[in-house]
Amino acid sequence: MGKLKLISNGIIKNIILLATGSIMAQAITLVSSPILTRIYGPSELGVLGNYMAIINVIMPISALCFPLAIVLTKSEDEAKEVASTASIVSLLLSFLSATVIVFIKDIYVLPFNSFYLFFIPVVIIFSTQLQISQQLLIKDEKFRVISKLSVVHSFIINLMKIVGGLFYNTAITLILVSSLSPGVNFLLLRRFSNNKGTHNIYCFKKIFIRYYDFAFYRTPQVLLNGISNSIPIFMLTYYFGAKYAGFYAIANSVLTIPTLLVSKSVSDVFYPKFSKLINSSPREAVKLFNIATLSLIPVAAVPLIIFGLFSPELFNFVFGSGWSVSGEYAQVIALASFVALVSRPAITAIAPLKLQKSFLIFEIASVILRVLIFYIVVNESGKHLEAVLSFSIVNAMVYFLISLMVYMNVRKKI
Repeated sequence: MGKLKLISNGIIKNIILLATGSIMAQAITLVSSPILTRIYGPSELGVLGNYMAIINVIMPISALCFPLAIVLTKSEDEAKEVASTASIVSLLLSFLSATVIVFIKDIYVLPFNSFYLFFIPVVIIFSTQLQISQQLLIKDEKFRVISKLSVVHSFIINLMKIVGGLFYNTAITLILVSSLSPGVNFLLLRRFSNNKGTHNIYCFKKIFIRYYDFAFYRTPQVLLNGISNSIPIFMLTYYFGAKYAGFYAIANSVLTIPTLLVSKSVSDVFYPKFSKLINSSPREAVKLFNIATLSLIPVAAVPLIIFGLFSPELFNFVFGSGWSVSGEYAQVIALASFVALVSRPAITAIAPLKLQKSFLIFEIASVILRVLIFYIVVNESGKHLEAVLSFSIVNAMVYFLISLMVYMNVRKKI
């Protein structure tokens, strides 16, 4: 019990440390948002939303999720071998994506110039190096470095968007800055991590086989999750135009601030601790899981109450009267954001519990359900707000079921 208390105190300290940096970084983003909504219109932000929906699907799978295995390694040499494998995979995927873009760029109708798809191969390489640097720092428990640099990165990127918009306030400026974002973040973190960019091709086969479940189970799950989160952006653009996608993008970005703020801090600290305890002290791992989950309920309740009750008025005041639709969207997706935040320890525990295969099957079913719900509601009612509300309810149910599934598996370890 004493050991668990020490671990819990250490986790809380590290969570507070990371959360402090996240709070400052997200505060910069939040303060910048009203400025950006007065420089760029809903259509420009809707175009950015579509581009970022594609990027947010691709970035987490840029190295087939191998960077996530770094925390599970037993030695520094093995961590470097996993980093080398992830880098090699990202180079291959970058080349593959560039080849595919050459053939499809003129086939699909996008709300932005298809030329900007060629940023994607570069984003793949830099986002992989960013993930490697982050995971190496997490493994070494250098949370203070991560915390400080997240603030610096947020300041640089938001300043670039604002200054760029003053000279050229089009979606292209936003797309260019957003494409540079992972590269800037990687360059900031690289100095403090052991990610020196050296690649050992001889370890590729060994590492790929050892951590194959990240490639074959975790990657499809993350891909499907990215697609499901992007469904509203794509479907609102298709049925109602980029303007409504812009409304949703702003609402979703504001609502995800509390989730990103706390959940990443919790995940970065909880993941390595839980991974160690689940095999060495299962009973303490269960207690740790319960502490992490229950502690998030009061934290998540604050934004739920604020946005659930007052978001239309808040959005009108902060972003201007032209963004009232965003306030309505925020009000209906607040519940899903609450459940998503509380379920963060459960999602983090999937890899250490080796539930990737089961979770993949679950994710496939949930993506199909999300698409069907949005499609049915749009075609039956023709109302964008009802479609977003239905999607939010399904999202909340999905996250709740994930938490329940993981909790049941955690209990089996006792």
